[in-house]
Amino acid sequence: MEPAVKQHGLASRPSGNVEKVCAEPERPRLESYLLNVLHHGPSQGLPPLSSNTSVLFKNLRVRGAGAGAMYLQDVGETALGPAKLVRKLLSHAREPQRAILHGIDGVVKAGEMLLVLGHPGSGCTTMLKSLAGFTEGYVGWEGVMTDALVTTLGLRQTLETKVGNEYVHGISGGERKRVSLAEMLATQASVGYWDNPTRGLDASTSLEFIKVLRTSTKIARSTAIVALYQAGENLTVEFDRVTVLYLGRQIFFGALPDAEKHFTSLGFYREPRQTTADFLTGITDPAGIRVKEGWEARVPHGPDDFVRAWKESRYYAALQDEIQYEEEFEEGKAHLEEYRRLQVARQAKHQRPGSPYMINLLMQMRVTLKRAYHRMLGDKVFMGATAFSAVFMSLIIGSAFVNTTASTSGFFSKGGVLFFSILFNALQNLVEIGTQYAQRPIVQRQKSFAMYHPFTDALSSMFVDWPFKLLKIAIFDIIVYFMAGLRRDAGAFFIFLLFTYITSLAVSGLFRTIGMATKTVEIAMGIAGVCVLAMAIYAGYIIPVPSMHPWFRWINYVNPVSYSFEALMANEFHKANAPCSNLIPSGPGYQNAVITQQVCPVTGAKPGQRFVTGDDYLAASFEYYHSHLWRNFGIVIAFVGFFVVTYALATEFIQPAPGKGEFLIFRKGHAPVDVRRALEAGEAVGDLERGGGDVLGKTTELSAVRGLVKSKDIFAWEDISYDISLSDGSSRRLLSNVTGYVKPGTLTALMGESGAGKTTLLNVLAERINMGVVYGDALVNGVPPGRSFQRRTGYVQQQDLHLAESTVREALRFSAKMRQPRETPLQEKYEYVERVIEMLEMEDYAEAVIGSPGNGLNVEQRKRTTIGVELVAKPALLLFLDEPTSGLDSREFSPDTPVSSKSNLWIESAWSVIKFLRKLANAGQAILCTIHQPSSMLFEQFDRLLLLQMGGKTVYFGDVGENSRDVIAYFERNGAFKCPANANPAEYILDVIGAGATARTAHEWHDVWMRSPEQESLVSEVRALNVGSPKPVGTGGEVLPEGDFAATWFTQYRAVQARVFQHYWRSPRYIMSKVFLNVMAGLFLGFTFYKEPNSVQGLQNKLFAIFMAVILAIPLMNQLQPRWAALSALYLVREKPSKAYHWSTFVLSNIIVEIPYNIFCGTLFFFPWFFAVGTWRDYSDRASRGAYTWLMVMLFQMWWSTFGQSIAALAPNEQTAATLTTLFAAFVVMFNGVLQPLKALVGFWHWMYYLSPFTWLISGLLSTALHGVEISCAPAEINTFPPPENRSCGDYAGAFVKMMNGKILNPKATSSCEYCRFSTGDQYLSTIDMRWQDRWRNFGFLVAYILFNVLLVFVFYFFSKVRGFHASYIPRNRSP
Repeated sequence: MEPAVKQHGLASRPSGNVEKVCAEPERPRLESYLLNVLHHGPSQGLPPLSSNTSVLFKNLRVRGAGAGAMYLQDVGETALGPAKLVRKLLSHAREPQRAILHGIDGVVKAGEMLLVLGHPGSGCTTMLKSLAGFTEGYVGWEGVMTDALVTTLGLRQTLETKVGNEYVHGISGGERKRVSLAEMLATQASVGYWDNPTRGLDASTSLEFIKVLRTSTKIARSTAIVALYQAGENLTVEFDRVTVLYLGRQIFFGALPDAEKHFTSLGFYREPRQTTADFLTGITDPAGIRVKEGWEARVPHGPDDFVRAWKESRYYAALQDEIQYEEEFEEGKAHLEEYRRLQVARQAKHQRPGSPYMINLLMQMRVTLKRAYHRMLGDKVFMGATAFSAVFMSLIIGSAFVNTTASTSGFFSKGGVLFFSILFNALQNLVEIGTQYAQRPIVQRQKSFAMYHPFTDALSSMFVDWPFKLLKIAIFDIIVYFMAGLRRDAGAFFIFLLFTYITSLAVSGLFRTIGMATKTVEIAMGIAGVCVLAMAIYAGYIIPVPSMHPWFRWINYVNPVSYSFEALMANEFHKANAPCSNLIPSGPGYQNAVITQQVCPVTGAKPGQRFVTGDDYLAASFEYYHSHLWRNFGIVIAFVGFFVVTYALATEFIQPAPGKGEFLIFRKGHAPVDVRRALEAGEAVGDLERGGGDVLGKTTELSAVRGLVKSKDIFAWEDISYDISLSDGSSRRLLSNVTGYVKPGTLTALMGESGAGKTTLLNVLAERINMGVVYGDALVNGVPPGRSFQRRTGYVQQQDLHLAESTVREALRFSAKMRQPRETPLQEKYEYVERVIEMLEMEDYAEAVIGSPGNGLNVEQRKRTTIGVELVAKPALLLFLDEPTSGLDSREFSPDTPVSSKSNLWIESAWSVIKFLRKLANAGQAILCTIHQPSSMLFEQFDRLLLLQMGGKTVYFGDVGENSRDVIAYFERNGAFKCPANANPAEYILDVIGAGATARTAHEWHDVWMRSPEQESLVSEVRALNVGSPKPVGTGGEVLPEGDFAATWFTQYRAVQARVFQHYWRSPRYIMSKVFLNVMAGLFLGFTFYKEPNSVQGLQNKLFAIFMAVILAIPLMNQLQPRWAALSALYLVREKPSKAYHWSTFVLSNIIVEIPYNIFCGTLFFFPWFFAVGTWRDYSDRASRGAYTWLMVMLFQMWWSTFGQSIAALAPNEQTAATLTTLFAAFVVMFNGVLQPLKALVGFWHWMYYLSPFTWLISGLLSTALHGVEISCAPAEINTFPPPENRSCGDYAGAFVKMMNGKILNPKATSSCEYCRFSTGDQYLSTIDMRWQDRWRNFGFLVAYILFNVLLVFVFYFFSKVRGFHASYIPRNRSP
């Protein structure tokens, strides 16, 4: 950027106690609040309210990095990334740049409002961002101010309602927008930058919002710079100045009246009833201009001509004089010092004077702590799931280790319960990674408002969670500790609780840091998965400290779990004298053996003792010492503090991955020729915002609508009411006795203020609701809609939800293939798709990937794609559209305006969308469309209007009429003020009925409607339509086959499966993170257990090498579930209501798609793990055993994938899924015989040992690795004992060895007999109930478990997602 931007003047605001100066505590209003503070503030010792902040910008230029278009990066392209990076570095090629803004000038003085106009792509957003980037936000908020905004913006009734989003039910779309506006207004910023703030709001609410800005600028002397795409005349007149942008070039800046004078002097003509904003925007589009007669050759014809005309005008000269004056006569340092003094005065106490934040850190923490608390309480499902998992798992662990024996045979079990207690509570924190990504966009937005330091919100969310963690862990520990029979000592118990708790805090801080330090959740999960393995393996239980390889020994030092595990082991075993459970030799024939000739076969045992001290056992086996306990406490506390700091620093300073902007992303080889040439030459392609020019888009004449299915059925509804239940048990009526109809060939508008129930009515009529009770009748040709109703209607949602990795053409083809009649040949369906692409003028980006908002298609292109997806389905009955013009400008052309095929601009306007809908209606389509801010000419394109007011009550249903004559006459006839000649009829009728948060009306227009002859006529007409002559529902009267879906199940499956495979291939982040986790885990485990010897400890290490490979399932499932959740949300919200395909095809396709990737990634894991551990060195039949091991690893990959999908199918969201995954996976891991062998497991849980799939997985892998392997005990594992006098060791202990496992190493010796407890691997296997002979049986069991998981995925998805909850429908004759 190359701007000269200044923000100068005096900035001040009230601080301290402002409530006592508010004159209207009962019904606060923004204006009364500001006036009272202005008048009474000085007497209260408050700083002046006036901010007196101006903005000056001169020669503002912005250049963007990148080509403006790019190729799609799929898995193959990403795999070649390193080679491409090297080639790029060697080539020294510079990244192309694109000019976005070309020298913008302007001055906006304190108390003024600047309107920024230009069609989408002109640089409006870039201008606002650039100005905001050069201006530090000075913001703060007060309680009364917030209360005033709540009332002013009509949000009081929503205060206790969830905000919601595209997938979660909450407040309405318009109310959600108002929440965002109130959030910004509540900051009381000196300068506010507003990018299309009225998108999604009705005209009345938009006007109220602009008036709120006007009030704020007038009284508080703040400055507002606003970009609007749909600006009515009553909005426009509120602004002081306007600037017009044309492809990043400024073509005017000045007062609003001067703008019209300037352009009319250039030869342009303003249509009657055309708003000022539409006139100023329209002149930048050759398709929308009106030229005075005789001026055709003299008017500017391109952006350079307009810039030249602007710079030659007197208005440009006046602007330069004003800029020069402001620069020369600014008061300089004295003025700046005064500004700083007032800035400090309005800041809270103890705030750093140079800080942009108004409140100090303590106040920020207090506010964010309160919000974090409410946010936690708001997710009761997640809280319940985590609490349930803690109680459930504690009961499982406690009962599995119930009353662990105090003898030496309980040593391993006690270690297992202590290790698992720490590990489970630590792993439960994995879910917090996903939470960080869910909250990140909101925190970043509020950071841009300078509301608070991001780290204060991060720490608040962490600290609020700590008491809840303590409660969960305390319950968990109480149950486990006393059920397992651990040391019955109060001090020992509280040490156990203390260390499990602080370890959970440390690991939570680690995972949160990973979440905030990474750019994508997939990368975060991959890193976290490796960390889980490292923490578990190097805690000291799986591999004792003496057995750790030196190259990874350092992990033990940086692992907080290792210090806690040592402390808990020392806490449990200190001063304990464990009776030896068996002596060597003992049994038949050794009844008279004396203790001096026996030894306890436990590491740390001493000859001649019938017990082993706990301290000796810990020192010999683990190198643990009780003296380290409180040292370790201090170290873990240090870890907690360290990760708190790193989490805060990562949140504050590491920015999320920036979006690439609204680029067009093409498949390689499918980009338009000009784009391909530009990208290959390394040149810029078009502009970041406009995505236009000759390269990225051209406008052709609106195509004739041909070949569409014509509606011949009449859809009518009578007395539709809709009630929902609230959390307190009461009910709320959202729709009240709404009646109407839609006939073929008509375009019906559904209007009303935000929150009036427009989208709700659309959803009820389209049968897309899943809660509440609906009363009344909705009939097609007089009969109830059949099963095919939803697939015979199209529904264009307000949110443009698509599979981001699909191209436009692929999305349309998929919809046509799934939803057009099965009898239609596929080629014919595809030809129809091409006609729709042509009709919607999407040819130039038909092969572009849809992407996500801000990274792919722009707003208008996404909206056209959404409409196209519904049109290619050939909706034979009705087309519903919910706010199809939101976010588009409202440039108007007269109906016969030709659109030049030579224009190099894309018509991104609401007009083009509505005009297209008009053509569809003229072709015979029935259309019902909600619309918020139609201009007068847009409004007149509609045939009929259904007008609702708050509460879902009908105010009007009838014809619009020519020049809106009919609807205006109705209201004027019933007492409304006369509509001015230049007024927008849509805005007029909303004003009349009192739409808006603070608007009032003298008439109760719903009652007026209910008493009107028009209402009686409507009821009569609807009943005549419904009762008169019922005919079969179909196209042209013929009977269509009833059924939920147009395509056969097999056709659905093939199409869905192909799309999901394509989606995965184009999702390199997910696939590469899966590859990363498997490869890193394989290498890590392989070199952790590198060339394990065949000693007793080596046998156990080989067991744990397999066991830890199994633990890998948990992070792998956490990687999988967010992707499942995203695809499922898209299906449930958009494709399931459209009856595009059966839910079972979705489930099966997502199961199948994981298989090849899991085989590939599992193989990448297998090779380093299998060959580094080195079990293959110990047997001759390496090929067969290696193949078997690979097969079992592949089955394991299939198992965790299907198991994770079953949990995702059951859980309501991905956070809950992650919690349940940890719970159920831990449950399965617990009972496989590793942590608690079958012989030590309480009898009640033996059934779970046999039910756990990991029992058979580990048995198959370990028996294959150890069968026939000869064991060589390490020196520390050899137990020595003296034989009786004159007897050799073999003679004395030979009978014992034959009866039991093991071998005598020196059978001929007569002293110091050396005993190794195992002679072969099979003897070790027998102690843990595993046998070589069962390996293929185990293989079969795993296959059965996988099939069972698949069944669970289907069952869980059906009952929790598909069946779920449905609205109840009660016919009209039973309506209350």
